[in-house]
Amino acid sequence: TAIPLGIIGVSFGLFITNSYFGFMTLLGIISLSGIVINNAIILLERIKTEEENGFSSYDAIIEASLSRFRPIVLTTLTTVLGLVPLWYSGGVMWEPMAISIIFGLMISTIFTLAFVPVLYALFFKVSKNGKDSIEFLIATNVGHDYKTLTKIASGGEVSRIMLALKTIF
Repeated sequence: TAIPLGIIGVSFGLFITNSYFGFMTLLGIISLSGIVINNAIILLERIKTEEENGFSSYDAIIEASLSRFRPIVLTTLTTVLGLVPLWYSGGVMWEPMAISIIFGLMISTIFTLAFVPVLYALFFKVSKNGKDSIEFLIATNVGHDYKTLTKIASGGEVSRIMLALKTIF
């Protein structure tokens, strides 16, 4: 999902700067896709880590998005600032590559930070009061293991609560 969003930024950057699409622009898009995919992987990996640490899926998405926001934005800023000299003094050959990476990375970073958590929530059917939040609430209030309760509890909401409470008491 992140690569097409980066190509939107590349097209926008080439249009704004009145540059052209050539071989070096294509190389810029290839390197851009590596950076963008890395950003998305970092965010998704952190969501899984937070879920393994006992957060509900909804809370894991929020916590991961907040904790990975600064590293992803700082990586983008350092890359963009590092390519600005290449844009202005790179000449006809290097300018389109720098423009494609700069604009593609800026736009795709914004989209990655906004869309990846939303798409994760949509694909895995995560909601604020999702099915895993009941076990987490009971486990944290009573002091039992969250993973044990999620393995035991299955079925509808009522049966989940009953099974979880029966196991605890």
